[in-house]
Amino acid sequence: MNWYQKVNDIAKKNDMPYYMVWANFSDTNFYVPYKYSDTMGQEMINEFIDYYNNEDSVFGNGTNFYGNIDKYAGVKTDNYKDVSGYMVAPFDMDTILKPTALKASVSNAGEVSFVVTDTAKGKQLTLPAAKGSDGCYTAQLTQEEMDQIGKTDVASITLVADGKELSTITNLSIGKEKDKAPAGVLENFDYYVGSNGLLDAAYGGNSAAGCSSSFTLDQEHKADGTYGAAFHYKLKTTGSEVWTGLVNATQSNTDFSAYNALKFWTKLDGKGQKVVVQIKAGGEEYEVYLTNLAKTEDAYEVIVPFSAFKGKMGGKLSGDALKDVQAFGLWCNSNPAGSAVDVESVLYFDAFKGTTISDAEAAKADADGLIAVKQTSQSGNNGGNSSSGSSTSGGNSGSTTTPDTKPSETQKTDKTFENIAKDTNATLTVEKNDKGEVTDARAQLDKTVKNASETKKTTISADVVAKLVKEAGTSDITITQTTKNASGKVMNSVSVNAKDLQAGKKLTLVKVDKKTGEKVLISSRTYKVSKDGTVTADTKDAGDYVLLNEKDAKALSSKILKSVALKDTKKTVANGKKAKVTFDKGLNMENVKKITYTSSKKPVVTVNKNGTIVAKKAGKAVVKVKVTLKNGKTKTVKMTIKVTK
Repeated sequence: MNWYQKVNDIAKKNDMPYYMVWANFSDTNFYVPYKYSDTMGQEMINEFIDYYNNEDSVFGNGTNFYGNIDKYAGVKTDNYKDVSGYMVAPFDMDTILKPTALKASVSNAGEVSFVVTDTAKGKQLTLPAAKGSDGCYTAQLTQEEMDQIGKTDVASITLVADGKELSTITNLSIGKEKDKAPAGVLENFDYYVGSNGLLDAAYGGNSAAGCSSSFTLDQEHKADGTYGAAFHYKLKTTGSEVWTGLVNATQSNTDFSAYNALKFWTKLDGKGQKVVVQIKAGGEEYEVYLTNLAKTEDAYEVIVPFSAFKGKMGGKLSGDALKDVQAFGLWCNSNPAGSAVDVESVLYFDAFKGTTISDAEAAKADADGLIAVKQTSQSGNNGGNSSSGSSTSGGNSGSTTTPDTKPSETQKTDKTFENIAKDTNATLTVEKNDKGEVTDARAQLDKTVKNASETKKTTISADVVAKLVKEAGTSDITITQTTKNASGKVMNSVSVNAKDLQAGKKLTLVKVDKKTGEKVLISSRTYKVSKDGTVTADTKDAGDYVLLNEKDAKALSSKILKSVALKDTKKTVANGKKAKVTFDKGLNMENVKKITYTSSKKPVVTVNKNGTIVAKKAGKAVVKVKVTLKNGKTKTVKMTIKVTK
């Protein structure tokens, strides 16, 4: 079926003047079918080409928009005299740790000011702005004024001109870094400082027509901490399956390879819709369905082995994928498929975190892959623990009492060490199961330095590590040392597992992309752990770093080398024409040090240093592309070029 032609025919039949489709930006961000090459493309490309050739369709190259620019450029209009403007800096969600210039572009105003507000406590101050030589208005937020507002994660700044509010930026952190969830936590809704605005900013939505969803923080329905979340959803359809969902792609924790299952608390609504928990990892989306459980209205603690998640591309949620968790989402689809649905309801969730279960526990999963234990307190205020031991296989009647299905209860302790080393404080978090066995241990070290030069190297001391290991009762501790300058700004952080800090071990420093959580190569250099177990690494650039042991460094290198591939391995080029060597989208160029191109037959084909191919005469030639990674590893890929007359 040619969908575009069908829509066109409907529009024409109903005397619609036009309908418009958007342009494409890449093969991962597109609105209409696209072509990879003359022979390959998106599955609807052939029908779309037919639509392009239809007399009713008009594409950009069939208009004279650009040809009329000069014609309309000389048309005079009345000057706009109303007050208008917008904020230039800072931005929504920014963190302000030191005195900062507030800047705005404003037109037709006499007096301009910035109103800074702590929306939680109501503290407010007004800063008059002065117009600069660049035409922008600026005011300085000083340290004294920051102290007046106080430390907050929910500050706002409103731009005011001649008494009129022009714009407001929100959810700013002033005087403190934004709080982060401890290692192993995927989402527990306690790190939004009670702000629904922050929660809303963290999640992006996607819904079918007539459907919607949103999150609000909830202090009644929760597993632990202060807040859980209420997932408000609306589904409406006459038969075709519809959906709505919310996704957070700004994960503070991205490595869940130390766990083999996901644990969370939920209280569903008994409506029986298709409730989906989604994890995006290693570029693939993995899902598990709570459809049967959604037939109940009770609160449950749920454990899902990662092996029960189904990859949309057939992958398994394990190994390297779990080291690269990129996003977390909750969805609700209409159910049953093919039936009319009109429902508006609320689902409750909390405490999504990694956990480790035995094979025997995993074997207890139901047909949906869930190990669901009914909670005694249906409001959820029991810390997520079950005292009844009543289990369910997703809403089937006749549940049986099986106390041995109760998951291990986690006991968490936090201990703070003041001045554990010079200018360094530490917080150690240890989690144990009901047998007293350590299931997770992590330490956060905060070091403050006086000189900028001290931020260029990071040393994790053997003495500090020894104290943490002794207190935790295990050497399997993830240690993260954060270095701040004298004004409190975070310059960099370095993470390493304490068990890798053994004398003589060679560690590789990699950088973590803050947006994707992907580990990126820096150089071929390794750092040798000293005889006493201390390690020092170069961190001259700001950012987050990880020290990998040899096994993990080799695995990362192999993964990156595997991504070195060409989009096309064969290409036909007419004599005298040009073509371009293009890499597959899976290759992150941040890992690449250099690329060299060579032609097997220069009289037939030449290729320059940028990968531009020029066809010289009819024949065949092979272009070899040698990619050298920043760690010195290389891979050569080939493209066969056929030159036609």
